[in-house]
Amino acid sequence: MRERRGRTHRLGLRAMAGGVGAASLIGGLLALPATAAHAQTSTTRRYQASGVLSAHRVGTVNLKQLSQNYAGRVAAARSGASASQAGRTVPMKLTPARQQALQSRSAGMPKAFRTAAAATATSSITGNVAGESGFTGLTAPNSASVNVPYQGIPDVTPPDQGLAVGPSSAGTVEVEFVNDALAIYNTRGQALLGSIPAYELFGQPATAAMSDPRVYWDPGSHRWFLTMFDVGNSQNPTSTQFIDVSSTSDPFGTYATFSIDTTDSGQPNCPCFGDYDQIGADANGFYIATNEFGETSGYNGVILYAMSKRQLEGDATSMSGTPRVVKYRVPTDIFGQTYHLSPASVPQYAHMPSTEYFVESNGDALYGRRLEVYALLDTSVLNSGGTPTLVSSPVGVHEYGQPPNATQKAGPIPLGQSVGDGEAQLDTDFDAVQEVTYTQGNLYAEYSTIVPYQGQERSGADWVVLKPSVSGSSVSASVVSQGTLATSQNLLYPSIEVAYNGLGYMNFAVAGDSTYPTPAYAYVLGTRGVRGRVHQATAGTAPLDDFSCYPYFGFGTSCRYGDYSAGQSFDQRIYMATEYVGPVLRDNYTDWDTYLYSAPRP
Repeated sequence: MRERRGRTHRLGLRAMAGGVGAASLIGGLLALPATAAHAQTSTTRRYQASGVLSAHRVGTVNLKQLSQNYAGRVAAARSGASASQAGRTVPMKLTPARQQALQSRSAGMPKAFRTAAAATATSSITGNVAGESGFTGLTAPNSASVNVPYQGIPDVTPPDQGLAVGPSSAGTVEVEFVNDALAIYNTRGQALLGSIPAYELFGQPATAAMSDPRVYWDPGSHRWFLTMFDVGNSQNPTSTQFIDVSSTSDPFGTYATFSIDTTDSGQPNCPCFGDYDQIGADANGFYIATNEFGETSGYNGVILYAMSKRQLEGDATSMSGTPRVVKYRVPTDIFGQTYHLSPASVPQYAHMPSTEYFVESNGDALYGRRLEVYALLDTSVLNSGGTPTLVSSPVGVHEYGQPPNATQKAGPIPLGQSVGDGEAQLDTDFDAVQEVTYTQGNLYAEYSTIVPYQGQERSGADWVVLKPSVSGSSVSASVVSQGTLATSQNLLYPSIEVAYNGLGYMNFAVAGDSTYPTPAYAYVLGTRGVRGRVHQATAGTAPLDDFSCYPYFGFGTSCRYGDYSAGQSFDQRIYMATEYVGPVLRDNYTDWDTYLYSAPRP
């Protein structure tokens, strides 16, 4: 059975008003001043911690030693498996309300939305900004070469892009973590540490169903964090959230591995798993937000886990102790069931506050006009065994909606042709907030949305700069600026990466009738938001031709893609990464690649 958002695919695992008011069009962008946003309410919701637990100490791993174990593996095309067998896909699950809305959706956008969005001009696609450079990172064959085949096929899709950048004994390094492998490169693209399978990073058996890799370099402590979850299976229904924390500032060395049981036995719909784990950090804490789905059916909303960063890092250094975890159960908010609360991170050289912010869009309806901003207050108490209070409040924004699937340029699809299927479209998943950055008192957030183009629909990228405010035990937020980026093609999985001064880029993939899946980006100019044209980082060279694209393998008629992009500001450059299809060796069952690139800070 094909699932939407939640785990990874290895070929087969398991009402609205009119106009937007005054707006300015710059380079294909619809930019709205704060006065154009809908009035915010002062309603604040409060959530108390639902429990305190201890993270289990799994053991330690050394990346350099693990890498040596796989140095002889060569990624090459696979043969010998029946084409009817399935590999594994990562989960991709939506709330029951959103699933029901999609099933009953009539064709096209509602008239009111179309009227509002019609002001969105299109931006042309041009070449690199001066000084940009990049290279192909991990590929499907890289991952397959170090992982145990699932039902005869070693592939997994989509990559779920992770990237962190920081200093090391070898200079500035880029740590890439995808489904289901990790590698470390220097900024010239030389692999300093080869592909390591994800299960090894957390001391698990090769059969573990790992998904949603995340990697983070903490600019305050210079420690490295790796996270991923194991969804469990019918033989082992326990689901687990894993956390690796480096014992030093060296990304090549030893990490302490901790785990949190996310099965949540005794709760409705459980045994459960924590889907789409997202991470963030402030001055005091490290945070993981998950969507809790039942292993077989049902959905319980968002679960947040808050940990003292000081204790995590101390326990990783001493190789003793069990970190304390404060758990928050957030089942409902203004949208209905909560979904996809995206934690904020703080860039290098920026002030790290003692408040952690989260931003959420409407995960229950096909269209929305509000976001919800959450704040975990006075997180310094995490360091002394306290439990911060979680509060939230809505803020009005211009309308956004479920994006359509993306077309891709016609080209060679040997896998599709071998099973008698034609070229497929790419999944765009949802209009959920993906990444959030906090700097200079502002939150930068982005999400995919539906946009009109010459009587048709495209996937575009919405962005918003929010000014959060905490007073006592309440939070509110106002819109500083917002807008939509659109082209004649489709934009997939946007991710904003800005430096301490708010300058940077929005990174995404582009695909459409005239474009193979391609990495691209646009300027982010502080509180002015996204500005200018779309810049192509490098050219995609073929369509995505993936086992998840074709009904023959038990899937639908669109390909799993994404499920997110990633990036980070470091020193004078902005580093970015996303999925694409490049001019490199593929294998028999998929051809996805990743592209890592950077450009000078604007």
